[in-house]
Amino acid sequence: MPNVHDFYMPETPAIKKRNKTTSRVKKSRRESRLITGMKYNITRANMSQVHNMKTAEAFSLRLTQLNPKSFLYWFTRWNEHMHRTGVFTAPTSLVSDDIREILLQNNDMSLEEFHELEPDDFIQLVANEIKCRSKLHYADIMLDCYGRMEKLSFDHVVPSNHREFLQGVFKRRTYFYKVFEFLNLSNADHIPPMKGEKGLATIFMSTIDKSYCNQVLLE
Repeated sequence: MPNVHDFYMPETPAIKKRNKTTSRVKKSRRESRLITGMKYNITRANMSQVHNMKTAEAFSLRLTQLNPKSFLYWFTRWNEHMHRTGVFTAPTSLVSDDIREILLQNNDMSLEEFHELEPDDFIQLVANEIKCRSKLHYADIMLDCYGRMEKLSFDHVVPSNHREFLQGVFKRRTYFYKVFEFLNLSNADHIPPMKGEKGLATIFMSTIDKSYCNQVLLE
């Protein structure tokens, strides 16, 4: 089989290739908080580079698996590094050779087009590769990403440590929304219902002590 690199021919201006590439990426109706937060950190990094000339070490963790859990772990570390150091590293330079080849071939892209992708377009391409087959499949992915968190116990919560417990709830809410926002980039038609054995509310409450959840629902 011919190698994708054999077809790399920068015979047209970059602007034309950018337009061609962008047309392949299906934009979501509303920009997710996942993307909005990332763009904010990129803007900060660009301003930091211009005004402060920071020389912090570039991010080096590579994306080696094409599944939601692996991607979100990689994305979180990449975004946190950018926020902390003010150093932007193009995500297209941080994928394994295998993943790069998958994205190139499945989107009929040249290497040049791939590395011209804006970060949000790159994330959309990754999301498009991780399609849910059904609402049940969506719920199973949510459980795999979020439902494996350690259950937050309410047994010994008193006024003196209640804040710590609430911080645990907020941490779970933040991560739940992160998974939800990423899956919705390409699976908006397969969002599970709120109620039911594998409904979104049930999945969210699965990592929080049942006695606390029942108390909140009764109030």
